[in-house]
Parts: sequence; C-alpha cells; structure tokens
Amino acid sequence: DPSGHIEPLGLAFAIDQGVLACACKGLAPNMELVVRIGTREVPARPASVDPGKGYCTLAAPNTGSWPLASSRFAPRAGDKVYAVRVAERGEPSLAAGTIRRIAGAASLVVVEVGGAASTAIAGTPLVDVQGHLVAIGDGERYVRMTER
Repeated sequence: DPSGHIEPLGLAFAIDQGVLACACKGLAPNMELVVRIGTREVPARPASVDPGKGYCTLAAPNTGSWPLASSRFAPRAGDKVYAVRVAERGEPSLAAGTIRRIAGAASLVVVEVGGAASTAIAGTPLVDVQGHLVAIGDGERYVRMTER
C-alpha cells in the first residue's frame, strides 16, 4: 500500500511471456504489486481480475520466467498430481496427491485432491507427473484453468 506496508497475497507463476497466474483473493484492478522471484523484486499489475473463473492474471513484463506448460489431457480421478509449494526463502518443493474427482461446469471446474497436495494454497500450481499445469489453488480449492 502507499504507506509501504507489504501484504503477501500468495504465489504467482508464469503462464505466458510476461503474464502470471495468481489467486484473486485480495487483488483489485488498480493495485500496484511486486512479485518476488528469488531475491529479485519485479513490478506487476493486475491484467484480469475475474474471481468467477477461479484465477486472475498479472502483467509482469520483466519477470524473465518460462511459462508453465498446460497439461494436454483433461485430469481424471485417480491421476497423480503435485502441488508446487515455495518456502519462505524461495525453495520449491512438491507435495504429492491424487485427484479424487472433477466437478463443475465449463466456466469453473474444481479439481478435488487428496493427500499432501490437498491444501490449495493461494496461487499454488497443481501439476501432473509430466510437470504440466493441471489447476491453480485459489486458497480454498484447486480450479482448472480452462482458458488463458
């Protein structure tokens, strides 16, 4: 905020050149944000804020990050998945899980996960065994990213 107070909103990850996906909670269209990548801080701004689709995007043209490829296959119950977590110091780790079921309509598809990956931390990418993006955690559940 203008006073200099920093409020962490969650994780964000690259889905296209200069575009990051993140959870919508706490995000407003006019915010000025900073994305921390390792020890670097990169300015970002909301590009789309639509909580109805389950995730939002940030414009961050100077991230220099490779986009996370989407899974070419629709997830199914029984598939093994991994939640990508980032520790306070920036170290990534994987939490394994299994898809329990897929629920919802075309605009909002919820992926229910069991195991260590079941906690859907805001902005956490959920990837398949190939490392391809399956869904994003919105802080309460995982939501399939059906469009970009």
